[in-house]
Amino acid sequence: MEKTKINGKKKITAMQIFLSISVMGSALFFLYSIIFGCISFRWLCMTNEPQYMFLDYFKHVLFTTDAANLYEKATGVWGCFPPLIYILYFLLYRMTSYFEIIPEHWRDLMLADEALTVFLYYSIFVAVGMLLAIQVWKKKKGDIILFLCLICSTPFFFFFLRGNSIMLVFVLLLFVMKFKESNSIVLREMALILIAVSAAIKIYPAIFGFLYLKEGRFKEAFRLFFYGVLLFFGPFVFFGGLKGFSMWLNNVDGTMVVYSIGRIEYIRGLVESISYMFSGGAWTADYLSLVLPNIYLIFMLVMFFLSKDKYRTVFYLCAIMTFYPSNAFRYTLCYLAIPLVMYLMEHGDEQIVSKLLMVEMIGFGLLFTIPTLFGLLTNFSERMFPRNLHLTYVELRIYTAAYFVTTLIIIHELIDIIQHKNVDERLMKRIGGNSA
Repeated sequence: MEKTKINGKKKITAMQIFLSISVMGSALFFLYSIIFGCISFRWLCMTNEPQYMFLDYFKHVLFTTDAANLYEKATGVWGCFPPLIYILYFLLYRMTSYFEIIPEHWRDLMLADEALTVFLYYSIFVAVGMLLAIQVWKKKKGDIILFLCLICSTPFFFFFLRGNSIMLVFVLLLFVMKFKESNSIVLREMALILIAVSAAIKIYPAIFGFLYLKEGRFKEAFRLFFYGVLLFFGPFVFFGGLKGFSMWLNNVDGTMVVYSIGRIEYIRGLVESISYMFSGGAWTADYLSLVLPNIYLIFMLVMFFLSKDKYRTVFYLCAIMTFYPSNAFRYTLCYLAIPLVMYLMEHGDEQIVSKLLMVEMIGFGLLFTIPTLFGLLTNFSERMFPRNLHLTYVELRIYTAAYFVTTLIIIHELIDIIQHKNVDERLMKRIGGNSA
């Protein structure tokens, strides 16, 4: 990538730093796979179980075969999603040639005549939507490479390995962050609707409503609440009505009691895993694991309201959606790419003058790539402990990068807050001196 010179020095940009690190890891992964075969793919698979490929898509599509009793079939963690997304899944199911005979298992549905073709085109349309959501910010050199880097990175890889709807929500929220600042009334209203749609799919994106409260846009916040209620509760008409809603509530409650040891993907699991490992399995910090996630939530909201930086403000909301929900998996890391794309598309070609920002971009590069070098160093070992069903070496590596980036951004924020406070104090003293 070309580097221009300023005052005889090479200009290093955020885009160059991120792309250099991200491209290296992902390119090396595919090169290794070509030479040595698919061992690296199994290593990359979530929980190292490739047999569950496309599970998150076909299992949910299968639930729509009996829409009125959907939440009787979709139980536990599988039934924690609101019904709006099932309208899309039902339409996708109708496009297969299997709807005359209801399959008994999601694999039977996957093997239907046109099922994989429908999934392929669904994936293509979502991926194209992601490219458009990146380019809507500002078409510039490097946007297509940025798209390829993200879509080939470990967090987004999950979409193609499992077919989770997280990528669809990511695309919608990326459009939201552009549309909400538009001069067009239509696009600003579209942003409200897209937030409501996202919240009606994954629930947690509702937290983006805080953006309007922070900016004092209360009328828009009220309309967002209206759209959210309509899109959240309305689809229950097709999926069990009041009975379906009651069963959905029970399913959501069931996600609060999942096994969390080894699940470093969210705060509760991280606390329990650390206490379990350092105590030799004698202590799992039950009380702390319940309290600390809520402390984290409050702290991130405080940072959100204190921040005067556009990108860090969005990052705090995305970090809540990423690390706060119980039973989150690696796919939630996709949310952290929203502020990254915003910054790179608006300021990615500017020279980096802050060392802290440079390290943050290095951290983002390590997060949104495939950690192939780490795989080579660990001989592509899969799970860290035989007794642990979840903690893989890939999770350890990418979540180390994720928590590192989050910590850096918080430190960056606190430094800015202290500096602004000192500037304000000096200004007040100067004004007071002049008055005297």
